[in-house]
Amino acid sequence: MDAYVARLSPDGSTLRFSTFLGGARYDEGTGLALDAQGASYVTGSTSSGDFPTTADAYDRTFNRGGADSFVAKVDLTGRSLVYSTYLGGSGYDGGTDIDVGPDGAAFVTGLTRKQDFPTTPGAFDPTFNGATDAFVTKMAIGP
Repeated sequence: MDAYVARLSPDGSTLRFSTFLGGARYDEGTGLALDAQGASYVTGSTSSGDFPTTADAYDRTFNRGGADSFVAKVDLTGRSLVYSTYLGGSGYDGGTDIDVGPDGAAFVTGLTRKQDFPTTPGAFDPTFNGATDAFVTKMAIGP
């Protein structure tokens, strides 16, 4: 199963583009947002070790544990993957929603089931609190 990103014309009568987003295993898109220029930001979960990542990705390696979250940016034509990264630790991680700030940063929410999900110094709650925790991550995304 692959995630996909599609864009219709404003009146819904024309498919402007449609593209797959995934690797060889299970990939599910669960959140989509548009930036001011019309590029698509996507999050979800992947169990693919070959999920497409970009050279400037935060994490280009699948972290195992069943699934990792992913964060990707597709250009407004659907022809180019601007940015794509794994996001997670060694347990199950799944991105569930995404939004874009005025500076182009992605705000991603989701769930994690492992204490090694990446957190930052000074975070509101850097401690894994039980079987499943929610996460909120802000990511600077390339141009």
